[in-house]
Amino acid sequence: MNRRKSLKQLLAGYLCVTIIVVVLVGLCCLYMVRGLYVEQTADNLQAQARLCSNPIGELLRQDDSRAVDALCKEFGRDVNTRITVILPNGQVIGDTDEDPTTMENHADRPEIRQVLRAPSEVGSSTRLSTTLEDTEMYVAVAVVEDGSPAAVVRTSIPITALEKRLNAAYRIILFAGGMSVLLIVAVTPWFSIRLNRLTS
Repeated sequence: MNRRKSLKQLLAGYLCVTIIVVVLVGLCCLYMVRGLYVEQTADNLQAQARLCSNPIGELLRQDDSRAVDALCKEFGRDVNTRITVILPNGQVIGDTDEDPTTMENHADRPEIRQVLRAPSEVGSSTRLSTTLEDTEMYVAVAVVEDGSPAAVVRTSIPITALEKRLNAAYRIILFAGGMSVLLIVAVTPWFSIRLNRLTS
């Protein structure tokens, strides 16, 4: 009798520890997936900014700000990303979603200041957009002419869009973790019966 009681306690302890391990592994996976996805999104934004920086540089040399705005609207909608072009003085001359002539000066934006201080670096920030009134992830790169920034190309996406994509990954991880816990709970009684027979 004491042996059976000890065996049940052992199996209960095993079940609790296993469930705790599954939960901890699931939480670690959620954290890692979020970090990797945020990093990948930032890399994609940087790649898109660099991709359109060359044609924007050509249009700046032609002093064609209307064409810059048209390029932002066309390319930004194609890749489902907001693209904004800002001059070193903070004036916006192109934007995917808005009329640049109605937008406020962007010289104080942290990602813009970062790029203007160090044109070879990539500016980034996540904050509330005063134009769209939504939290956005921003990545900015400089269009360099003769060693100085002629403009800044900034790409951005709403955090809500990022969260929607992450939620799909979260559901898969949570489903797999839940199924693992259910399987462990279902198998433990069978394992207990088999072990009792072997020790009786």
